[in-house]
Amino acid sequence: MIEVFAGYERAGIILIFTEENALSVEDLLATAWNTYHAGFKYVHEKSGQGLRPAMPRSSRRAGHLMNAAWHACAADAGYVRADAYCSRTRTVYPFPPEDGHNPAVSTNHFFVPGRIAERLGLSG
Repeated sequence: MIEVFAGYERAGIILIFTEENALSVEDLLATAWNTYHAGFKYVHEKSGQGLRPAMPRSSRRAGHLMNAAWHACAADAGYVRADAYCSRTRTVYPFPPEDGHNPAVSTNHFFVPGRIAERLGLSG
């Protein structure tokens, strides 16, 4: 994914997309499967598409290995996340757990190529 994004970044393409966030098995179990997400995850994995979390997972959280986060893939490819234009849908847990981890069901991403972000004052 990083190589694909790197090609887009070199071409100066702004990335705007909405994606269902990957939830860990730990998160799915903790929510008592009270979301359609388990089925969505199963279908994406069977099709070979897979899911990615929006942001890198905290190193404090245990669990199985997940795909690299969309934010990490884009940053490694030279993109800058334009936070003002990103948003998220409802969170998985009605109340955040003690460690504050409460991922959104999906995220709207807005990534700007590094050289353009720099000219716009977005890089940081």
